Amino acid sequence: MGYVTRVRLEAAEQLLLNHEYAMKQVAAVGYPDVHYFTTLFRKRRGLTPGVFRQRRGTIFANPKKRVAKNER
Repeated sequence: MGYVTRVRLEAAEQLLLNHEYAMKQVAAVGYPDVHYFTTLFRKRRGLTPGVFRQRRGTIFANPKKRVAKNER
């Protein structure tokens, strides 16, 4: 099941980079419920799908926050 989830989320990441697809269409890669898709995506990737799309797939959009967490 973990493999299937990983493949679905990788496909969703690719679709999220294309702004022509609505979030509901992206979630349809294997999740009928957008809320569940968003929750799972955030749990596995550390970002919501919307933030992932905004940052164009990168997780290092705010390097100051990352440094601050590492200094603790």
